Amino acid sequence: MRRAIIPALAALLAATPAGAAPVDEWRDLHGRCVEAVRRGTALDTEGLEERPPTLIADVVPEPPFGVRLEYDVLRTSQRLAPRGIWARRDGRFEMQLLDYPTRAGSRSICEVSVARGAPPLTRAEAAPILDAFRDLRREAVAEGRATVEDDGHDRLRTEPADPNPRGCPVIVSVTFTPGEDFFRSSAAEGPGAPDCGGVSLSGSGGLNPAQVLNGAE
Repeated sequence: MRRAIIPALAALLAATPAGAAPVDEWRDLHGRCVEAVRRGTALDTEGLEERPPTLIADVVPEPPFGVRLEYDVLRTSQRLAPRGIWARRDGRFEMQLLDYPTRAGSRSICEVSVARGAPPLTRAEAAPILDAFRDLRREAVAEGRATVEDDGHDRLRTEPADPNPRGCPVIVSVTFTPGEDFFRSSAAEGPGAPDCGGVSLSGSGGLNPAQVLNGAE
């Protein structure tokens, strides 16, 4: 059995009422992302409202997917995102699951960002979130269960020591750029492993590469 990667994640999944401090709401949603990606299991959306993504046609440039898609996908750095967005009623954040096609099916990226229509995070609101991320990372690194990547000026990142059960390296990060009103945390199945991926972590099935190539849903 693979060792746990980031401790205390179960606590992060505790219900967070609407109107809670941003750090508490973030802990809940980010914890759900990390658990799903780390374990390779369906994303827990219990107690959340599903919101429709903004859908447009897009082009995926990487071979063999450099074809015009005949179905709608979300334009998010040219990644496929057909799976959905979830949030708490009147919450500050929203959680979205992105699926990127691989030969094994798809690899998943789960992100938490400021909800559409909500005000951007202030420095004072972001500070305890960044501190919470550092605390989780520090504990995991101290126990040899994760490594620290080089941090950028506005991004904190860690990579668990072992791949997840789907054969994917896992990257967990948080980015805050106050000058651009940008905040996002993510848990991602990273590229690089040829057999990485599988069915979608939404629990509704993964992207089929043959369907992508044929431009079919």
